[in-house]
Order: sequence, then structure tokens, then C-alpha cells
Amino acid sequence: MSGSCVDFIEKKFASKRPQTYIVDVHTPAEMSEILTHFSVGDITIVHSSKYCKDDELPRLDNLYSDVASMKKATLVCELTSFVRFNGEEEMRTQISNILGLQVTGSVIFLTFCCSEMLSFSDPRMKDRIYISEEKMREIPGIIFVGNGLPLPANVASHNGINTVAALIERQQYDSIYVVSNKNKKS
Repeated sequence: MSGSCVDFIEKKFASKRPQTYIVDVHTPAEMSEILTHFSVGDITIVHSSKYCKDDELPRLDNLYSDVASMKKATLVCELTSFVRFNGEEEMRTQISNILGLQVTGSVIFLTFCCSEMLSFSDPRMKDRIYISEEKMREIPGIIFVGNGLPLPANVASHNGINTVAALIERQQYDSIYVVSNKNKKS
């Protein structure tokens, strides 16, 4: 039950302080519960996949620019599931970017299974970060398959890297097969 996550989010939105916050969510069920709870009313939910072209990662500059100018309460999801493709150092950079973003409204970034990267020595950051009490789920394995290559029997595939974050954050998978034009180097 993500009641504590919901309570933290409601408290921060009620303060109407123009600030960014992070809530680290640990299971797809918890993420779905939070998004469902806040999908009514005057709260904007921003899916980072909206900033992706087909088979691409999101354009972070566009996402940050749009989120920074939103005047009403805003939840942002899927970002860290995309950033994870670029490694731990990039994840730490983006978490710092999130916390340093100048915004005009209350903005909460829902990270997914990132608690090990959310410890800061600055005590002021503790008020801006909430880590779920749920047991952290293991991130599913992602198997990229080129167009036209055969897939194992009884395996569901998904088209494009732009679909991965929503699958990771809102559904329970052990492995995700992604049909992509990306090669291993990219």
C-alpha cells in the first residue's frame, strides 16, 4: 500500500511551494495506485515517454522546460526508467538536475527503484525526497531484438525503446523483449 507516498505527495501539493520533490516508488502496483489516485482533479501527470520519438529516449531538455513552466501541481513519471539506460553516473546527474530545476509550481518526480542513489549529505534534501516503504522490486531484464529476427515462442514483444519505461513502471515482468533498430553500441 502506497498510502505514505500518497500522503507525502498530497502534503507537498497542499503547500503550493514552487519546488521539485522526488518520491521513489518500488513496485508497479504502487506506481499505478499513485497515478490512479492523482489522475482526477487539477493535477497534471507528465509521462516522460511523451517526449520520445519512435524508438528513441526522451528529449530531456524539452521535458524539463515544459515541467518548469507548469503552474499547477505536476507529477512526472517514467524518467528514471529511461535514464537508467545511460548508466549510474547519468542517473545521479539527472537526479541532481531534478532537484536543481527551477519551477513555477509544485513538481513531484516519481522515480522507480532508485533509493540507493537518493542519499544526500545536505540535510535540506531530506525534506524533498520520500522513499517508499514497499519492498523494492527487481528491474526486469530487457532484451533488444532487431526487426525481422525471430522471437522465442510465447513471448510478447514491444516496439521501440520509447515503450520500455511504462512497461517497467506499471507492469510486472521478469524480462521485456523490445523490437528496436538500435544496435548494442547506441
